[in-house]
Amino acid sequence: MIPSASLTDFFLSALRSGWGYIYGRSGQTWTAAAQRAASRPQTVAWGARWIGRPVADCSGLFVSAFRSLGESIYHGSNTIWKSHCVRHGKLQNGLRTDGLPLRPGAAVFLTRDGCRHHIGLYTGLDLDGRGATCVEARGTRFGVVASPLSRFHETAELSAVDYGAPMDPSAFTCPTLSRGDRGPAVFLAQRCLNLTGSRLTEDGIFGQKTQSAVLRFQRDHALTPDGILGPKTWSALQTLIPSFDPPSALAQMNIL
Repeated sequence: MIPSASLTDFFLSALRSGWGYIYGRSGQTWTAAAQRAASRPQTVAWGARWIGRPVADCSGLFVSAFRSLGESIYHGSNTIWKSHCVRHGKLQNGLRTDGLPLRPGAAVFLTRDGCRHHIGLYTGLDLDGRGATCVEARGTRFGVVASPLSRFHETAELSAVDYGAPMDPSAFTCPTLSRGDRGPAVFLAQRCLNLTGSRLTEDGIFGQKTQSAVLRFQRDHALTPDGILGPKTWSALQTLIPSFDPPSALAQMNIL
C-alpha cells in the first residue's frame, strides 16, 4: 500500500520541478529526437518546451508515481476509475455531494458523456495562494499544473493507497477548536460549516478561512463572534443539522 502522503509528495515534486505533458508518456525524459519524430498535432505545436524534462500525460503521472512507490496502476483515466478506485463520489462547487470529506491523495476526474477522460490528484493544500488544491498533467500546452478542485466533476479514493485507519468514534467528543488546530475534529467542523453554507476546503487544518467561516456563522446566529468553535457554536451547528452526531459522523467519514 502507498501512504497517501507519499503519493501527494510525488505529485507536488512533479509540480515544483516543472514536469511537462506528452501524451502516452509516464515519467520519461523528453528528447529532441522524440520531438522531431512526433506527429501528434499538440506535441508538434508545444512539445519542444518539454525537451530535457520528465513528461507524462494525466494518467501517466499516476503510473509514474505508483511505479516509483512500488505499486502499479493502469495507464488510462477511465480504467483507473473502473479498476483502481473505491468510495466514488460526485463533486459540486468543490465539495462531495454526498457530504463525505475529500482526503489528500484522492483522485479527481473530468467527465464527458459518462467517460472519465482526465484525472488529477487532490492534495488538500493551497498551492498558489488562490485555492488551487489539485495537481494534474493538464495538456501539452500546460504541463503539470496546480488547479482548483472546482474544475473537476468526480472523485474517488485509490484502492492501493492507505488513507489512514478509521478513528474510533466512541472516543470522540466535540472539543473546543481554534486557529492552528488540526485533526479529525477540524475535518468534522469544516464539514458541518459547509453543510450550513460555507465553502471550505476540508483539510483538517483550522486556518484563517475556517476561522472566518466560524466568525460568520457566529454573527449570523447571535453568538459571541470570537472565531472559536466552543460548546455553544457546536450546539448551534447541531440544531441546524438535525442528523448531526459527532461519533456516527466520524464513523461515516472514516477519517483520522
